[in-house]
Amino acid sequence: MIYSIWPYADETIASLVFTRDLEAGENYLFRGEKQTNWEPITFAWSSTFKKLPQDELTKHDFTMIVGAGFNTVLNERAKAVLEPLLKDDAQYLPVNIDGETDRYYLLNITNVIEGALVPEQSEYRIRKNGEVGLLKTAVYDESKFPENRIFTTPESSNSAFVIGNWFIDVCKEHGLKGLEFQEEKAATTISS
Repeated sequence: MIYSIWPYADETIASLVFTRDLEAGENYLFRGEKQTNWEPITFAWSSTFKKLPQDELTKHDFTMIVGAGFNTVLNERAKAVLEPLLKDDAQYLPVNIDGETDRYYLLNITNVIEGALVPEQSEYRIRKNGEVGLLKTAVYDESKFPENRIFTTPESSNSAFVIGNWFIDVCKEHGLKGLEFQEEKAATTISS
């Protein structure tokens, strides 16, 4: 089974917002590229869906950055668990959070698997003018994905994927909170 991994969010979960306006052309959609000149950026805690005071927000081991394509930020505890398992498949880019002394990291998945999307079985959004838009439902060739590794695909922006339950099991075993796992569609048959 293929699972995509997302930061979990509801109205009581703390998420992060930029503390400044982004400059033209500045984005955090790394698309698997290793960041070599990273300068930590600063965020503030916020609620995702409705405004709640900070002391009423629940902070988990993983959180999302609002307005940055589902980027995942993790705390030091989650990093300590995942770093030995993910090895070179991920970067942990330090970030600052207003009012926090604990360390947090932007997770950048650097293991990119090309050619796994099966376009003829995937579903796309159709724009009002009839043009094909973004993916609505992606279908993947599971045979292209490595076992027991985390990865992304060129089409999936900042999404992370795993095959099987190993990552879910690690998170449960260590009590890591703040992620949700969505089963993705595997191709029914692949023709050469």
